[in-house]
Amino acid sequence: MGIGGEMMNKFLLLAKRNGYNAVSLSVDKRNRAAGFYLKIGFVIIDETGTAYTMKKVL
Repeated sequence: MGIGGEMMNKFLLLAKRNGYNAVSLSVDKRNRAAGFYLKIGFVIIDETGTAYTMKKVL
């Protein structure tokens, strides 16, 4: 896993430790990061013209 993946894992762990039960984000559909987010467990909960809104339950 690259540095971005390590940073995301640390962020998700920190969010969970601080009492969050889920996190969400928005990403442009054309951004390669969208595939990364899906791979680590985010799901698409909404789709607009150019963006996905994604959520991951912690």
